Amino acid sequence: MLPATYETTNFDFSPVAVTAEQPSERDHEVTQYNLAPIEVRISHPLILDSQPMSKKACNMDESTAKLRALLKSMFPQDAQIRQLMLPLMQGQEMTERRRLELEACVKYPHVLDLQAAFVKRELGEGLDAFELELLRRMDAR
Repeated sequence: MLPATYETTNFDFSPVAVTAEQPSERDHEVTQYNLAPIEVRISHPLILDSQPMSKKACNMDESTAKLRALLKSMFPQDAQIRQLMLPLMQGQEMTERRRLELEACVKYPHVLDLQAAFVKRELGEGLDAFELELLRRMDAR
C-alpha cells in the first residue's frame, strides 16, 4: 500500500457554491384535507362500552337463550349443527332439506362448500364443476 501523501490523496476542500432552487408551482399549491373527526367504535365482549348502544343487538326470549346455551354445550365446536338444530328444538318440523343438511354436517364436518354440494346432489339440484369435483374427491375415499 502506498503511503498517504499530498500527491496520492484527491480530497478537494474548496468551498462548494450551493445554488438556491426556484420554488416550483407544486410548492405553491395548497392541498386541502378533510379534517373532520372520524368516529370509530370497537366492540369486544370483554370491553364495556362507555356510550349506550343506540340499537339493540337482538331480541331473544329466555327460552331461545336457554336452547342456544344447551346446544352450545352439546356441540361446542360446530356452529352449523347448532344453527340447524335450533329450529328443530323450538318445535318446527323436520324438512327433507334440513335432514340432509344435518347429515352433511355429520358426514363432512366444517366444510361448508362440501355440505352444500352434498345437499344439492341428494335433492337433485344442479351442481357446478367445483361442487362436482369436491364430491368426486370425497366419495373416492
